[in-house]
Amino acid sequence: ISSLPQTPYETKYPPLLPWLLTIPWLIQPRFPQNLVIATAIQWAMIPPFLWLCAAWFRRVGLSEPYRWLAVAVLAIQPYTVMFAGSLATETLYGSFLLASLIALDKARQQVDGSRWAALAGLLAGIGYLARSAGVVAIVAGPLVFLAWKKRREALAFFLAMLPMVAGWMTWARIHQSSSTDFVSLYNTNYLGFQLANVHWNDLGAVAWTNFAHMLYEMGALLFPSEDASFFMQLVRDTVAIAILWRLFCRRRDPVLQPYLWFAALSMVELLVWHFPPNLRLMYPLIPLFVVALIWEGQNLAQMIRRSL
Repeated sequence: ISSLPQTPYETKYPPLLPWLLTIPWLIQPRFPQNLVIATAIQWAMIPPFLWLCAAWFRRVGLSEPYRWLAVAVLAIQPYTVMFAGSLATETLYGSFLLASLIALDKARQQVDGSRWAALAGLLAGIGYLARSAGVVAIVAGPLVFLAWKKRREALAFFLAMLPMVAGWMTWARIHQSSSTDFVSLYNTNYLGFQLANVHWNDLGAVAWTNFAHMLYEMGALLFPSEDASFFMQLVRDTVAIAILWRLFCRRRDPVLQPYLWFAALSMVELLVWHFPPNLRLMYPLIPLFVVALIWEGQNLAQMIRRSL
């Protein structure tokens, strides 16, 4: 990082997106002209992300009209446009996560699904190299396999993901700056900055504040308008509670369970984090929220028809 004293190594952000962004520099070494190519690479991630969303929606049982409705909700979301159009990891990581979940479900359907489980772990590991928060998959994947009583698949997933996690963590640890000031910690060390900001006696207040913010941001999926009024907060919180309730009701669905394990661990991670969990941090969970929203909408429509 040339803008910091002692020019420390960049040990905060994993290397997958920086590796991809070397392509614009190789094609066009002049800045800012190469931003055109960089932005094109970012936008190119949107179609595979939406295609994988559609494939996963089909696996969880959405009919074709509702599948395309869910894809449309994701495609026209201002958050998708904002996050996918900027130099960020949201759609890149989301694609690897969905591919991993699909492979994981294929492993569930096999008598011996070790190969599919290993592929799921490999995809989750590559995704982790795009987004550090994806490390929870190394726990969520084996746990869901163990819940299905598939020990061999749990081990295959873990061993396939382990090299990427261990490799990046080891490299980052070896090259990490020894500076402990806040600027250096913020730019080079996720965990160090977390420990410097959140102490054990702060966890209750941090988790409660983050939970309220999480509900508000989940509601932004349906109401993206930024409105600070009490009414909009009430509406957004109601939408979020409906999403969580529908996911709870479907918790025994084996196709849904891997995503639920991953989402639960991700939310625990976000609840204690030093930054409020906005929709960007929760973006990998949006396909899950969308399908829950559609299921809850179907349930509400059935209730209205019965009452009429």
